[in-house]
Amino acid sequence: MTKLETSLREAFMAQMLGDLDKVAVRFEEAETKIADRIAVATKSAANEVLSESRHSFERMMSERGEVLLKNGRHAAAQIGVAMTSGTETFIAAATTLDRKALRLAALLFMFALLAGSLGAALMYWLLVM
Repeated sequence: MTKLETSLREAFMAQMLGDLDKVAVRFEEAETKIADRIAVATKSAANEVLSESRHSFERMMSERGEVLLKNGRHAAAQIGVAMTSGTETFIAAATTLDRKALRLAALLFMFALLAGSLGAALMYWLLVM
């Protein structure tokens, strides 16, 4: 091999290394551009999915909200009816208890009157005899 061939080969290798270096730089630039585009596309897709999910949830809540309110009102009405009927039962029981207490007081008064009369009659009979 001659010195000229070696010099040409070295020059050719240097030029190829320079070209390969330029290709590597372009690949790195392309990689960063692609990574940026993927990041933007992912963020955009995530925002779209989030927005669609939120709209879907809001739509479902507006549709089901009326049903929930209707059921809540019905339950409140049932509770009100139960409380009202319970109060009426309590008032009726209190009235009945009042009447029974009055009857008991009258019965005790009559019993005391009878016991007093019998006691007085017994004392009279014992004293007379």
